[in-house]
Amino acid sequence: MGKLSKIINLISMLYHRQSVSIKTIQDVCHISARTAYRYLNDISAANIPVLFDKTRGGYCLGHNTNIDFARFGVDEILLMIIALKLMSTRLNGYYSDIIDRIIHGIVSRQHFKMEEIIQAFDWGKIADVKDENLSGLTTSIILQAAISLKKKVEIKIRNHKDETEILIENPSLRFNREWILSENTSNVKTAVPVSNIASVIVK
Repeated sequence: MGKLSKIINLISMLYHRQSVSIKTIQDVCHISARTAYRYLNDISAANIPVLFDKTRGGYCLGHNTNIDFARFGVDEILLMIIALKLMSTRLNGYYSDIIDRIIHGIVSRQHFKMEEIIQAFDWGKIADVKDENLSGLTTSIILQAAISLKKKVEIKIRNHKDETEILIENPSLRFNREWILSENTSNVKTAVPVSNIASVIVK
């Protein structure tokens, strides 16, 4: 069991039990006490607060703890979901089910129609894509979401020597031998191949 699997297992224990002792963490995850404390700190650093319950002599998730997903942008939410989906393709069914529940929790807390965007995209592509192409796939997902939500996008374009930032008020995608991002107005002539885009921020 690798580090990632052990941390997910630990989060699952904290979620399903009233408290978890260091001894239990050691036994279940097959790690030292020092590593157990380090993993608990890692989980807390990821905005999943872990508290020590003196009455039970173990660790538990903080009561009434909610991550404020409203402070994240569309692109940030999608990056979290893509990362979780990618992780899910490399884990067994038990962990994949936990990840699906986490994704459902994130999606259900959005004030925009994230569920429709998630359902419209073929997430099976993530399992097949090569590592070097994942950035392009991520750019495509974020652009499709921005267009669906009628949001502005700020893009960084790769040049030979530097990067250029462009704000596109009304983005649209069209296909002409390759996918092209353009400004969807008659008086603005912006057209950028999606393959040249280094990153997208949804405004």
